[in-house]
Amino acid sequence: MIGKAKSISHGINNLRYIMGESKNKKLKEKINLICCQHLPLGLDAMGVWESMQTNTAGYGKLKNTLIQIELSPAKEYTADFKFRDWEKLWKDYAGEFDSQIIKNKKGKIISRQTNISGSKAIVCLHEDSRGGVVHIHGAVCRVDE
Repeated sequence: MIGKAKSISHGINNLRYIMGESKNKKLKEKINLICCQHLPLGLDAMGVWESMQTNTAGYGKLKNTLIQIELSPAKEYTADFKFRDWEKLWKDYAGEFDSQIIKNKKGKIISRQTNISGSKAIVCLHEDSRGGVVHIHGAVCRVDE
């Protein structure tokens, strides 16, 4: 499985893409909501963005307030997956992500443990990739609850 995460500055545009609201996103019918963490159901991308921004408001010059996460497991691993399996995959990934401490070559901590499991997040399943690999897009607020 390939999983990558990156803090980004274009949060609202990323949310629109993930949720199928982007003008550039084709096949919107192949995007399904997997889970909302600490967010009410029924929000559009702007509603999610505004909710996340309330969490970051007290942090002054915090930049890149959203973490973009993409998970792309092998086709053969997810062939029989149901929605609950995709949600479990997300939760397993988030738990493993949260347990990591990254150190440089000298042993100095350069990235402490996170709490994306306890942060506002929207997670969607995309079934529209060119290679036919179903994958997950997640957008997580950098400030947890």
